[in-house]
Amino acid sequence: MKKLRRFLTAAVTLLLILVVVFVLWKFKRAHYDIWFPAYVSQMLAAAPDGELRQGPLRIIFIMVDHFEPGKEYGYLEYWLERYRAVVDRHADCYGNPPRRTFYYPIEQFDSTEIEMILSLCRQGYGEIEVQLHHFDNDSTSVTVQLQQGLADFARFGICQTIDEPPLTRFSFVHGNWALDNSRAHQSPNPCGVNNEIKILASLGCYLDVTFPAIMTTAQPSRINSIYYVTDDPLEAKSYDDGIAVEVGKPAVGDLMLLEGPLMIDWDDWRFGTHPSIEDGNIFRDYPMFPNRIPLWLKANVHVIGQPNWVFVKLHSHGCRQSDSLALWGPSFDSTLTVLETEYNDGESYMLHYATVREAYNIIRAAAEGKGGNPEFYRDYIIKPFRANSPLTTPDTQSP
Repeated sequence: MKKLRRFLTAAVTLLLILVVVFVLWKFKRAHYDIWFPAYVSQMLAAAPDGELRQGPLRIIFIMVDHFEPGKEYGYLEYWLERYRAVVDRHADCYGNPPRRTFYYPIEQFDSTEIEMILSLCRQGYGEIEVQLHHFDNDSTSVTVQLQQGLADFARFGICQTIDEPPLTRFSFVHGNWALDNSRAHQSPNPCGVNNEIKILASLGCYLDVTFPAIMTTAQPSRINSIYYVTDDPLEAKSYDDGIAVEVGKPAVGDLMLLEGPLMIDWDDWRFGTHPSIEDGNIFRDYPMFPNRIPLWLKANVHVIGQPNWVFVKLHSHGCRQSDSLALWGPSFDSTLTVLETEYNDGESYMLHYATVREAYNIIRAAAEGKGGNPEFYRDYIIKPFRANSPLTTPDTQSP
């Protein structure tokens, strides 16, 4: 009997060890070790400015769309029609419809696609900004790609402000989730440029919204944050950490990063061995649902010192046919309805749909000590883009 007990004890112990080893292996393989310490710290520590929160929580809701039509004109027209039909039924506390920022891949530039997307944007439903997929580049070649893409955009007034003369200003998504050479171990290298942040800033980039990028080495160790980064031209992944944007503190470094939520959903064990990760990604297998909203808010992405304004930045590949229903189907529709009712009651919450440019302006206003209604600051620093004016005529004669 004693031998049997010893055998069973050893077997159970071995099984537990194997389970722990398996979980740790999966944890490391998915690169969760990069950001998990920050998650633990955030969950254990009280917000440094929580006592400053008063009145309704203002939710700045942003949709970042890696929008890649791929010259499927018929499907693009269908997508835009379906999306428009849904968002026409929705509005935030000031009557603004949901506003999507279309990150168009500049290396795939197609003027027909641009005109079709702009037809929606000019009616107040969004703005176009810069996405780039590139491999094995160096500083010169990526600069040329960005300059060409910005020149193509400029012919349509995209990323050109209404200032006189217009200013080139853009936010950025790295299409390969490899900003600043952060996945250099891969072949082919989905970037290759250690000073990419500095190059972007020199060309007029005001904000990066690539992250989170879970299960990749590109994921920053800082999470659920708005922060400034300084590029080290000799090192990759200079954005891994930085200085939080804070009320009363001047802007520093080369570029600002705005992250989306990165949380652990302890109520969702669909994978069996571990809970699911909430990273703000909207796709076929994980569409928008009202039960995701509390985690988006719990991430508490905000300017330090202004906890009344919280930024919820989601991301998607909206024009990917497998995911399209998640971007204009019933779950999308019902989640917007919940946002506009339960999270827009005027007492506990007020909802503000915003493009990335508008969100950046609100962030800058918060950093400069502005408060109250963020609606007043949509165009605070970076003015609207010429492309969104119905009077804008593309310069089709330019090269």
